[in-house]
Amino acid sequence: PIESGLGNLGISCRKKADKIKRIALK
Repeated sequence: PIESGLGNLGISCRKKADKIKRIALK
């Protein structure tokens, strides 16, 4: 359960990073 939780946090962090990158590129 702990590992899956960390995995979910990693995915959410990647999604946030992608949004920030898109805004920065614009």
